Amino acid sequence: MGHADGGGFIYTLWATLPDKFTGFASAEAAGARKFSLQPKPTFVTIGSQDKIVPPALQHRSFDIVLKVNESGEHTTPFGPKDTLYKGKTPPSSGNTKAPTPSPATPTRR
Repeated sequence: MGHADGGGFIYTLWATLPDKFTGFASAEAAGARKFSLQPKPTFVTIGSQDKIVPPALQHRSFDIVLKVNESGEHTTPFGPKDTLYKGKTPPSSGNTKAPTPSPATPTRR
């Protein structure tokens, strides 16, 4: 997860170390246009009133993420103002494992 410049760095990690991460999250950031990305689960927020990273740049990066993940056709409302975009994600390489729940982690059995 990265915010603003940190969110821009997320795109660097995505492009250079895609097999080391299961997915990526970028908040109020730009930078996807600089890289060749492969499909990955992604969470993106856009700050419509952001004075540091212009919303137009955030939208450009978001459009690139939609294209990379082949998203956009299948959408579902998510909360009062959000949209969930379903897209293509690669099969797991087997390098990632879900964490084992600790006693402090709520789980349903």
